[in-house]
Amino acid sequence: MTLGRDLPKDLKSFLISFGWGEGFASKSEAAEYLIFYSPTEISEYQPAECPKHLVVIGSNGGGEWIVVNDDLGYGLLPEISDYQKDYHHVASSLEGFLSSAMLGQWFSD
Repeated sequence: MTLGRDLPKDLKSFLISFGWGEGFASKSEAAEYLIFYSPTEISEYQPAECPKHLVVIGSNGGGEWIVVNDDLGYGLLPEISDYQKDYHHVASSLEGFLSSAMLGQWFSD
């Protein structure tokens, strides 16, 4: 399966520079856990019912997907979801998303 579209430039640069895998975003006790999928996994793991403007790029290892939202940037979506209403926006850029993850501030609203 292919996505039929390009991934955001900041995500492509991140995957090229750092690869994919999993671990805590920082050594802080508050840091979020991240799992970033490989490009092949990103293509393979897209739920058929997921709207085209959302792309699953990873997980937090606790029941939420890390997603790219074409309209807003990066956020989280429960794996069991009403895709339209359950999206939780975190940041407009991958840098902002990772900064929030390092500080444990995904759900700080």
